[in-house]
Order: sequence, then structure tokens, then C-alpha cells
Amino acid sequence: MNRLLQELKNVFRGLTIIHELTPRAMDKVLSYGELFSRMIIVHALASLGLSPVAISASECIITDDHFGQAKVDWTRTEKAIGKNLLPYVSKEQIPVMQGFIGGTESGTVTTLGRGGSDYTAAIIGAICKANEIQIWTDVNGFLTADPSIIPEASTIPELNIYEARELAHFGARVLHPKSVLPAIERDIPVYIKNTFEPDHEGTLLSDNENAEGIHGMTALKNLCLISLDGNQSDSDSVIPLEQQISPEVFLR
Repeated sequence: MNRLLQELKNVFRGLTIIHELTPRAMDKVLSYGELFSRMIIVHALASLGLSPVAISASECIITDDHFGQAKVDWTRTEKAIGKNLLPYVSKEQIPVMQGFIGGTESGTVTTLGRGGSDYTAAIIGAICKANEIQIWTDVNGFLTADPSIIPEASTIPELNIYEARELAHFGARVLHPKSVLPAIERDIPVYIKNTFEPDHEGTLLSDNENAEGIHGMTALKNLCLISLDGNQSDSDSVIPLEQQISPEVFLR
């Protein structure tokens, strides 16, 4: 832990000298949260008498150098996981790896963007052909409504990925549905579970489209919707857009 703290201090010291925060440097800084988390989990498991082993995500999830939103190279990633992760699984050890971050072929740290930690789990599960994937968060999966508005809201037992995407788009911030697509596309069930209520069943995400009826409701506040119609044929009667829409719409 002390080594990581010293590394981070050195990074910050360098940034104060050059007075510049590039996307590459930002990814480097952001990666330390995951590095600290991995170290904490490794020590916690070891204190229970288990056999954890720290695995570096930057050596398993191989990406391009689009910092902040790196794209995974699936061919190289599959080879890297086979080399750097799977051997520990076969030895019945407990691999502990960061989410959210990856690395270029040359070893430069990158980040995977929004939902990166869930995406990492889906990548590992898909390549390892896992029986299931569990995403642990702070809520009991997807709910039928926002409990702050509707106290009677309950957990939705099962959703297909398309329903989850719609709920997430319109306010249900449980996870980014795109992040678990690699698993869903390979028919690997994904369970959304609550760390604070581990016995709760949570929500199962799958590609099952047979369910009928309304599963949930979401709402977004303080929106202004603008509809543009491009079918006007008489150019002389077109009113300039800036005369139709208040500038305040774009300034708020």
C-alpha cells in the first residue's frame, strides 16, 4: 500500500511541474482507486485464511490507446487472460483483479469509461465461459420504480437486456446495460445483487424476450424536449430557428 501511495504522490508531483493533465495522465491517476481496492480485498481474503492472488487488469484487458474510453482488443485480451489469469483459477486460488482499467499492448494504463467495472466482469466471464456473473452494487437490482417517489417499489426478478437498457436510459442508474452485453451475447446469466443484503435475490439479466407486461417505470426531471420538423418546402415561410427557441433552453 505504501508503494502505491508513493507512486501516486510521484504522479501528482509530475503533474504540478508540467501543469498539464492529458487523457493519458488522467487514466493513470484514475487507476489508483482500483489498485487500492484490489490490495484491500487481497489482504481481507488472506486474513480469512484464503489464498488470494493479485492480478493486474492492465496485463489481462488489452485495449487501444483511446484514453478515457478505451476499446478492448478481444483477440489479445483472450490470450492475455489465458496466460495471466486462468492458471491461478486452475490452482484453486482466488484471483483478485481490478475493474474499469486495462492496458495497451505496450503496458500503458487505460480506462474503459462508464460502466467499466461491470464491463470488466462481463469480459472475464465471457472469455472464461463462466456459469454466471454477479454484479454487486448498493441496491437490490432493478426496481419497479424510484423508491424515493414510490415507496412500494419492489425488485424486478428478471429483465432482458433491452428492457434494462431502456430503464437505465431513463433514470434507473443501476448499471450501464452495454457493459454486460459480452456476457448476455454468450448466454451467460448476469445477476445484480446488493452488497448490503447478500441474501436478496436481486435481478437476473438475460436475453429472454418472452416476458410480457410492464416491468418498471422511470422518470426524468427538468427536461426540455425540442422537436424539429424538416419537411417544410416553402423556404420563404421558414422562421429562423433562433427566433423560435428561447436561448435560455441551452443556457440552463
